[in-house]
Amino acid sequence: MTEPQRERLEFDLANLPAEARFRTWQAAMAFWDLETADPFAFDGRGRSWRVPPLLISDIHLGPLTFMRTPELILADQKDDITLQFLLTGQAVGDADGVALTLRAGDIALQDMSRPLKIAAGSVHMITIAIPRAFLDDALPGAEVHGVVLRGGMGALFAGFLRDLPAALEDCAPGDLPDMARLLRDLLAGALRQAGRREAAETPTEATLRSRARRYISRNLTGDLEVGSLCRELGASRSSLYRAFEREGGIASYVQRRRLARIYRLLCDPAERRSVSELAGLHGFHDNSHFSRLFRRTFGFGPRTVRERAAAQPPIETPLDDKPHEKFARWRELEG
Repeated sequence: MTEPQRERLEFDLANLPAEARFRTWQAAMAFWDLETADPFAFDGRGRSWRVPPLLISDIHLGPLTFMRTPELILADQKDDITLQFLLTGQAVGDADGVALTLRAGDIALQDMSRPLKIAAGSVHMITIAIPRAFLDDALPGAEVHGVVLRGGMGALFAGFLRDLPAALEDCAPGDLPDMARLLRDLLAGALRQAGRREAAETPTEATLRSRARRYISRNLTGDLEVGSLCRELGASRSSLYRAFEREGGIASYVQRRRLARIYRLLCDPAERRSVSELAGLHGFHDNSHFSRLFRRTFGFGPRTVRERAAAQPPIETPLDDKPHEKFARWRELEG
C-alpha cells in the first residue's frame, strides 16, 4: 500500500500586486461569491493541508462577504459541508433563513448545497471542507446548515481545532487518515450532543444516498439509469426513490450533476471539446433539448458560458507555484 504524502501549501497575498490580490482569492475560492468594499486593499495569508478526504486551512483575511447563491449552487453542485472555527474576529449572516451571529470561539457549519450569506470583519479562522459522505459514515443524515457549536462537546472540539495547525505540521504522513477520522468523530459527537440529526430520515436512507452520490459523482459519463444504479448499489428502486425524494428524485439529481459538470468544463479555457461532444459524453444526445435544459437551469446557453470564460483575463502573479490554482484543484478533489 502506498503511504500517504503530506501535501501542504502556504500563501500570502501581500506578495502580489494590489490589483491581483482579490482576483487571486476569488479564483481560489470559486465555490463562493465574494465581495469586499475595496478590492485593492484586500489582504490575506494562510496555510492549507490536504488530509484526505478533508481540506484544512488556517487563514487570516481582511473584511469579506461570502455567499452561496442559488445560481452558484446550481452551477457547481457542491454537496459537502464547510466548517469554520473563528479564532479572532466576528461575523453575521443568514443560513437559508437562520440568522447567524458568530464570535471568537464559535464553530459554524454550512451545507454548501443551500443558500448562505456571511459578512465578516478581519478574521483569523480555521476552515475545513468535509465531504458529506465522510460525515454520514459517522452520523447519517446530519442536518448541519447554520449550526453553531458552543460549550459542552463543542468546546472540547474547539480545543482540538485550536491545536490542529501545529499538530498537522508535526503529523507523519501515515497518520493523516487517523487524523481525519478523529476530527470527523469529534465533530459527530458534538453534533449528537447538540441534537442535530434528521428525525424524519433513517440512517439506512442517508447511507444509501451517500453511497449513491459518491457513485454518481465518479461515473457522470457512465450509465446512470435507475436500473443500473440499483444493480451497482444493491438497492431496490423504491429505496433509491425514497433516498432522493428531497432532491426532486434520482433522475433529477443525476441530471443536475451532469449539467454542473458540463458547466465547469465550459468554464475551463483549456477544454477544447465542442459543446455537443461534452453534452453527448454526459448522456445528452439531443443538442436542442440539451441547450434548452442548460438555459432553463443556468439562465443562459452553454456557448455563452464558454465565451464569458474565454473573455476573462488570466491572473498573472509573480508566484511560481501559483498556490491559488493548487488550492482550487484540492478543493475540487475533496469536494
